[in-house]
Amino acid sequence: EADVLTAIECGDRFPIDIELWALRCSVPFDIAVLVGLQRGIIEQICRGCGCTEFDACVDDDGCGCAWVEQDLCSACADKARPMPEGLEP
Repeated sequence: EADVLTAIECGDRFPIDIELWALRCSVPFDIAVLVGLQRGIIEQICRGCGCTEFDACVDDDGCGCAWVEQDLCSACADKARPMPEGLEP
């Protein structure tokens, strides 16, 4: 099963209906993204939260996220930043 997911993530093969349903159960994709995946249209998908261009998540300030890397949104990048020295909880 991990090999199938890796092949889909790498673009080596496209997911079939049941695999799309399983992905939808675990990651809240927009339906347009799911249909695109099945048709071989690869959208930008965040590696952290699964948001897309059509399904932006909201950062801590209440703003929609933006792309900071090809596969990383600003909300996830902010969460991954280490706290400055002396400000750790």
